[in-house]
Amino acid sequence: MLAPRDNALLALRTAVRMHSSFEWGVHADSAPTRAGLRSDELDAVGVGPSDSSWSPRDRALLQAADELHDEGSIRDLTWLSLDHDHDDAAKLEIVFVVGHYTMLSMVANSSGVPPEAHWRTLPHGS
Repeated sequence: MLAPRDNALLALRTAVRMHSSFEWGVHADSAPTRAGLRSDELDAVGVGPSDSSWSPRDRALLQAADELHDEGSIRDLTWLSLDHDHDDAAKLEIVFVVGHYTMLSMVANSSGVPPEAHWRTLPHGS
């Protein structure tokens, strides 16, 4: 099972890539308490895996989310990077989490579900 931090990073990066203000807001609002993410880390999610502040573990998760978004699969090199901190079940869960939040983002975007006014806004350039 994925750690709450891993789940939050995947959900947030998926929201960024899907341009989903609603999904971003939901997860950015709860990530500090639920997953221990700091404000600067939330900003870095908008930049993605290329941000220099990420640990190798976090970078691999964000890279996996981007590859799933761009290519529909995770590259071999990224799978190997994920091996250091995740067993096979957790690696499959990564695919399910990204797919799940991709679908929810599609629903929120298509139905026009607005984010709450007090939620953190989707990063610029997303």
